[in-house]
Amino acid sequence: MDDKSFLSVSNKLSKVSKTDADKFQNEIAAYVVDWEAIISARVDGQLDENKTLHDRLNHYQNKVEGLRKRTVTIQDKGKPVSR
Repeated sequence: MDDKSFLSVSNKLSKVSKTDADKFQNEIAAYVVDWEAIISARVDGQLDENKTLHDRLNHYQNKVEGLRKRTVTIQDKGKPVSR
């Protein structure tokens, strides 16, 4: 077959297009996998920080509630409350 015939050129172009499309799909898939790993790491880090802050908030809410109850108990006994 003549290398310059339409069929020959069309077949070569088809093979190159298929190869390029496969390469493109592989690169896109690799990019998506990397992107997912980066986003997951960031989100997981933020979730951990959020949990830490939530735990700290609960700790101080409980502490303030305990101090309020203690203040009410002291006041109920008629004693002065130091500020």
